[in-house]
Parts: sequence; C-alpha cells; structure tokens
Amino acid sequence: MPKAEVLRVAVQERLVAAAEEIFGLFERTIAEYEEELFRSKQKNERQRKLLDAVLKPELRLNRAVLSADSQQDPEPPHTGEEQGRLWRTQEIVWSFSVD
Repeated sequence: MPKAEVLRVAVQERLVAAAEEIFGLFERTIAEYEEELFRSKQKNERQRKLLDAVLKPELRLNRAVLSADSQQDPEPPHTGEEQGRLWRTQEIVWSFSVD
C-alpha cells in the first residue's frame, strides 16, 4: 500500500475516534443537563407548594368527642391527663398543606 494511502487510512481512523469521543462527551453533557433540569423542576414544584401554603393557608377544625363521663362531671379535673381528656372539646389546627 502506498504511503499516501496509509496516511489517509490513519487520518480517517483518528477522525472517527475523535468524532466518537466528541459525541460521547456531547451525550454525557446532555444527560447531565437533563438531570439538572429534572432536579430544578422538582425544586420549583416544592417551592411553589410552600408558597401556595403560605399564601393560601387552610383552616381545619377538629372536634374531639366528649366521653359520657366528662358530660356527667361539671367540675374541671385536677390532673393534666384528665384535663386534656375531659375538657378538650375543640382543637383548632392550622394546616399548611404541602403535598
């Protein structure tokens, strides 16, 4: 094979190898950008939900049912546990729902 032909084959092989390397780098860069975009979208969604929770709070009322003994006992109980059980007729819970 003449030297010019050998040189052309060698240059062609190097060009193919360089092109493959460039495309590999390009594919990895695209994958990194897609991953970064996905994380940014997730972060934006979390921040949007937090902002919605601050701007549109929900008031939820939870009513505790009084037991039969607490309705019969008109005097306030003296222990903390009894007081919590018997005299808690209504709880107001502020809930900022962040799904």
